[in-house]
Amino acid sequence: MIINFIITVKKILPLKMSWERKNITLWFSMAILIICIVSTISLQYTTQLFQGQKQIEHSYQVIQAFEAILQTLRDAERARRGYILTNKESYLGTYNHALLTINSKFIHALNTTADNERQQKTLTTLAPLITERIALIKKSVELYKKDKSSTAEQIYLTDRGIDLHDDIWHIITEIETEEQLLIQKTSAESAANYKAKILMAIIDSGCIFLVLFAIYLLLHYQIAKRRHSETILRESERKTQFFSMISHELRTPISTILISAQVLENCHECSEAKKLKNLQRIQSAAKNMTQLITDMLALTRAEAGLDFQPKSIDLEKLCDSLVEDIEFSSGAKQNLIFISECQTKFATVDEKMLRSIINNLLYNAIKYSPDESDIYFNLSSKPGQVILQIQDQGIGIDLEEEKYIYEPFSRSPKVSDIPGTGLGLAVVQKCVDLHGGSITLTSQVGVGSIFTVKIPQI
Repeated sequence: MIINFIITVKKILPLKMSWERKNITLWFSMAILIICIVSTISLQYTTQLFQGQKQIEHSYQVIQAFEAILQTLRDAERARRGYILTNKESYLGTYNHALLTINSKFIHALNTTADNERQQKTLTTLAPLITERIALIKKSVELYKKDKSSTAEQIYLTDRGIDLHDDIWHIITEIETEEQLLIQKTSAESAANYKAKILMAIIDSGCIFLVLFAIYLLLHYQIAKRRHSETILRESERKTQFFSMISHELRTPISTILISAQVLENCHECSEAKKLKNLQRIQSAAKNMTQLITDMLALTRAEAGLDFQPKSIDLEKLCDSLVEDIEFSSGAKQNLIFISECQTKFATVDEKMLRSIINNLLYNAIKYSPDESDIYFNLSSKPGQVILQIQDQGIGIDLEEEKYIYEPFSRSPKVSDIPGTGLGLAVVQKCVDLHGGSITLTSQVGVGSIFTVKIPQI
């Protein structure tokens, strides 16, 4: 049935609907179908349970109705005997009450068994016996009132009454036995229906869980697949943008080198100052290209986690050496001030990547700071942490630009006249991430910037 339903649903679903939507719709349809089927079966069992309960209640009502008839006859007989044996008028109250209620109780039994034709016929047989039994009881009481010495006739009436009572009792017992058997049968069926209902509820829950789990797996697969596709697309776009930026950044210095070389080649009578200026242009463009390639390789390796080999090094010695190298190579006109407050001499870091972090931050500070200004490089430590802090008195960074500064080739329009690749802070961010550290910026335009790098230590 379910297989036919699946085939039918597949035929009904629009051809243009995507495979994912078709499968999700199919599974949801299956879930609804299973719920409907199981709910219908469960409703049938519930109805049977309700009917069985009603049948049991009815059987008890029938038994109680016939027990009431017997009890009323017994009350009348006991009252008769008590009156004859003791001559006390108090027994006549019970006697009269029994005679007054016997008809209503018989009618009640007749109404209770209205749906049972056989029991109705039995009541037809039972009615004259009850009538005769009541008549004998009345005759015995009336006879005693007239002649208290008529013992022989009283004995006859009593014996005949006992025979009638036995006949009545046997008939009622048969009806009660029939109802008791019906109660047992209905109870057994109800128990079986209840177990079946519980089983259907379990099957219902299990099927729904399996269908919903299948839908979850399908959705999870589709989401993962879509995310993977989006990641590939973003990566492709990023690479396209990356290579586009690289080609743009390389084209400018290459053009500068070619133009300057052509000028030198064609300028036979140029002054030495003009030749020197073109040579300096060539050297500056070559340096920019070298720096771009260096930053690009560093960023690529940092993103891929290549050559990440942390080891214990003398941190203060390394930082001091780097400051000296930068002062010499950059020809900085700023004052580089290195302050070490590190409590631990050695730290576990990747030396190459730490060099990239410090070099890029210090070169940026030099690049964007005015001459004769102070640049502070503070090295400190806390339990389980090494802290590098570089503070300059440069142009500062706008708050709106801070969220973009770690993206590759991101440069502010305000510094377009200052040479740079836009890769330095991206390299710093990746190297810090590989160390499991963090980098924060505090900056104010026209006042300066403070970069703080925290590297955890075990």
